[in-house]
Amino acid sequence: MTKLLVAKWFIGAVVGTALVAVSSPLFVRSYVPSRIDSLRQVVVPANGHQYRWRSEGYATTRIGPHGMPGLEQLPAQKKPSEIRLAIWGDSQAEGVSVEDRFKLHSQIEPLARTEQLNVVALPLARSGDDLGDWLAQIPRVEEPLGVDAHVLFIAELSDLTDFVPVAINKSTLVTQNQLASTVPSFVIQAARNALQHPDGTQKRFRFSLGPVRRSEPRLVPALVKEVDGDLWHQVAERIRLATGKDVYIVYAPVLPAIVTSGAHVPKSRIERADLNDQSFRKLRQSAMEFAINVIDVRPDLIASADANRWPHGFHNGRIGEGHLNATGYRVVAKKIVNELANPPAR
Repeated sequence: MTKLLVAKWFIGAVVGTALVAVSSPLFVRSYVPSRIDSLRQVVVPANGHQYRWRSEGYATTRIGPHGMPGLEQLPAQKKPSEIRLAIWGDSQAEGVSVEDRFKLHSQIEPLARTEQLNVVALPLARSGDDLGDWLAQIPRVEEPLGVDAHVLFIAELSDLTDFVPVAINKSTLVTQNQLASTVPSFVIQAARNALQHPDGTQKRFRFSLGPVRRSEPRLVPALVKEVDGDLWHQVAERIRLATGKDVYIVYAPVLPAIVTSGAHVPKSRIERADLNDQSFRKLRQSAMEFAINVIDVRPDLIASADANRWPHGFHNGRIGEGHLNATGYRVVAKKIVNELANPPAR
């Protein structure tokens, strides 16, 4: 009897694991090998891989040269009339939550053609990057990739206040590549879910008895620490020292935001005001002093949501929260193309 019970448990475990393994690509993100790109000198996903994303949106990203998400190959020899945009940013610009044809760079190019512009957009965004990472890479890519202008896509002003690029840990990279190459993605994801919170911080396990004190959820959008004008002046100056090309800072925060009234009072309201507007105004003033263009997408995002075309959120998440969806990228792309077609007077 005992042997039969053990056999059933063993067979059940094997069959259950096999079912999870076979069906996991439908529900679990993938882990792909990374490498240090010889041109950018940063860690990027290896060329030729397909990167699945499932937790927010349901998309597959093809990794191209130099780790570019959604660009399978570099464009042909540059034409005289061509404008090449290097798009920098974090996960909001990277766009792994949407299919390649809906990413920011993919929507900019056809919209530009309607304005009689020949634009080639190069997606160079990486999740977690900020200004320090972009400033280090900009001089490395300009000549080899024929860049004419840079787009710094920011969803949070704090992305511009860190000047230090992320250091490369080669031993960690080797370990991650070994795991990605040999261990199934669903096993890696299961281990991460068991050991880490969604933001990557380590979980603290509790083995004692008794009630658990839970912290109240954040109810309002985070307020970026107020930054004085001197720091924004330094930000603009460092950007200008990194490149003599045109620079566009694209500000597209998560607006409008759906704000919950309280944990036990499930009421919510739509918040259209940006709590960081004062800091943004100071940034824009400093940018103007260094001939840096600032594109404010906030009114367009709010107008889109008011027309019931929410720019953030997905069917398997919450509308109005998280990363930009295909609609949101189209809103941003239109704004960028309009700026290229109608440059401000100097």
